Amino acid sequence: MSVRTRNGYYAPKNEKPEKAAEPIIKALSGVLPDPDMYMRAAVAPFAAAEKPGAKEKKIGAVTVVLGLSQPAARERTSQVIDLIATAFTTEGKPVGQRRQTAQLTLRASDAADAKFEVLSRLDLKPGRYNLRFALHNRALGKSGSVYSEVEVPNFAKDPLSLSGLIVSVANGLPAAGHDMLGAVVPQSPTTQRSFATDDRVTVFLRVYQGGGKPPMPVTLRTRITNAADEVVHQATSAVDPSAESDASLPLPLTRLVPGPYLLTIDASSSSGSPVRRDLRFSVR
Repeated sequence: MSVRTRNGYYAPKNEKPEKAAEPIIKALSGVLPDPDMYMRAAVAPFAAAEKPGAKEKKIGAVTVVLGLSQPAARERTSQVIDLIATAFTTEGKPVGQRRQTAQLTLRASDAADAKFEVLSRLDLKPGRYNLRFALHNRALGKSGSVYSEVEVPNFAKDPLSLSGLIVSVANGLPAAGHDMLGAVVPQSPTTQRSFATDDRVTVFLRVYQGGGKPPMPVTLRTRITNAADEVVHQATSAVDPSAESDASLPLPLTRLVPGPYLLTIDASSSSGSPVRRDLRFSVR
């Protein structure tokens, strides 16, 4: 064994304590969603102009609606909600983020839970993405997160494509952030998927025709199947030739018995391959 000595020493550096991450950041960074706050998410891609007034170049505007549930208050309260919406490629590369603060007033209620929603938006190029959403309720001091995924079609180049499906309910849940989606869709989306037979529920979508060819007539075929895979409702409608066409379809809830259902919408034309969208809902 050889021992060598020397004069002096290296003094250890004083390590600075790491700054604690915000609760909302912690909720967003976990491998699994943070369940401290009950959350649900519904996302739907639409086409939007890259810049206000621009028509030639389109981007994907993903509408986001987050539903929350918390113990109801016995008196009217104001809630301040911080939101972070993030998007990652399938390889994990971050490609988009939006932070916003929403303020919502909840009425006094004797119900066990208060339910409300927050609307947001992410602008993304065509492709498939993993989405992460985190919320922090300042009044409760709680944070939570929910994860989802979305595929944004190439609305400008695909001969025929469909937006995602958004569901709207008359006299629905209180919501904050309506200004985020006003320029994208004419209706306020909801995360609700369970309805009473007397609810007035509408499913909205947009039909796109791109690729530089003249728009052709499009046929929309709608059908609803029950848990036994039986068709309980079907309808066919025509969409006028246009680069963008809106379709608003009311759900025939009064004719459905309680149970789970699958709504399927097929779009077809002579200019492109058929496109399909599905939506699960239930009647109580």
